[in-house]
Amino acid sequence: RAEQATAQAEAPSLGRRLQPRPPPPEPSLAPELAAPQPPGRQAAMAGEAAAPEAWEIILFYKYADLSEGGAKDEVKAALEGAFAEAAKPLCGRILLAEEGVNGNLAAAAGPAMADLVAALLRLPHLGLRREDIKFAAAKDAEAPFPDLRIREVKSLIAGGAELDAIPIAETSQGYLKPKDWLAAAKEKNSVMIDVRNAREVAIGHFEGALDPKTRHFSEFTRWLDRDETRQQLEGKRVLMYCTGGVRCEKASALLRRRGVAASVEHLQGGIHRFQEALGDAEGFWKGKMFVFDRRGAMAPRDFQHGGEGEPSAGAKPDAIAGAPAAAAEAVGRCIGCGATHDVFTPDAVCVVCREPCLVCAACRARLKGEYHCEFHEHLKGCYFAN
Repeated sequence: RAEQATAQAEAPSLGRRLQPRPPPPEPSLAPELAAPQPPGRQAAMAGEAAAPEAWEIILFYKYADLSEGGAKDEVKAALEGAFAEAAKPLCGRILLAEEGVNGNLAAAAGPAMADLVAALLRLPHLGLRREDIKFAAAKDAEAPFPDLRIREVKSLIAGGAELDAIPIAETSQGYLKPKDWLAAAKEKNSVMIDVRNAREVAIGHFEGALDPKTRHFSEFTRWLDRDETRQQLEGKRVLMYCTGGVRCEKASALLRRRGVAASVEHLQGGIHRFQEALGDAEGFWKGKMFVFDRRGAMAPRDFQHGGEGEPSAGAKPDAIAGAPAAAAEAVGRCIGCGATHDVFTPDAVCVVCREPCLVCAACRARLKGEYHCEFHEHLKGCYFAN
């Protein structure tokens, strides 16, 4: 009886939340989904200056060999110098590795951003070009990022041992500009792969694309090596896409190594460049593009629209001629009731893995924090928040 009582005492209660060890987070340009900071605190974190009337946001990456001769340290020093001299407020995220740089920055629209971009183009060793930089606008005065950070990492996108080990020489291949990519996607022998994570795909995607259902980019290799995946890709013209292109560089190189597909190409500049050039392509794109800052997402009409292959010249807060006039149709679904919903909120995370969940206002009130993502829906009733 004593042993039985001890065993019962040590057994976890179904009403008590278990504490599994979560997977290590992958480096991200996004701040954690946390409650918004008070406006005054945001301004202080962004550089001890009042929030501008309009924020401008840039997204960029560049693969370059910074492994020798102190090149990475020189780039970091140059970044720190540029940020010190830049007009404030300034906020964002920079990932710096021996294979290059990956960044999101936000500054006041106009001269402040123009000066910042000019400083980035002068960074040593990278060869960053203006066409490598994508522009967008924030629609309110809230800082898109809580602060400004340069983070040194092993790889620009944490994809696990095999993806991380792919050399720079195998990237920068198989680019297709938006119009060419769209034409290829409509060919009978083509297969599209959305390289982004499941939460990104949930609120927007190209119609008919394969969704690997990954929570982290490090899960992509395992999906790619499944027998079912190989059968879907064998002998096909594979077209990959992601937000801005940085993940596709490594993912496409990995698939080329496998030798399964007839050819492997990816969308140059990612969804961002596609929507600048073609909007939603008459409904070929569905929903919104997930973004790694406080805006959360961008609809097709939020992009600066221009000609085919033309790089962003600067963000414009409002839609201009040629942009879709209608708001994007929501394609996401609330995990509680199944209603259309495409807004992630800081308080709606899975009680098991802490992944953001799509939960409508009515279900947030009803479920009271008991949210289970699609990967852990089977644990409803035995894994609680309290």
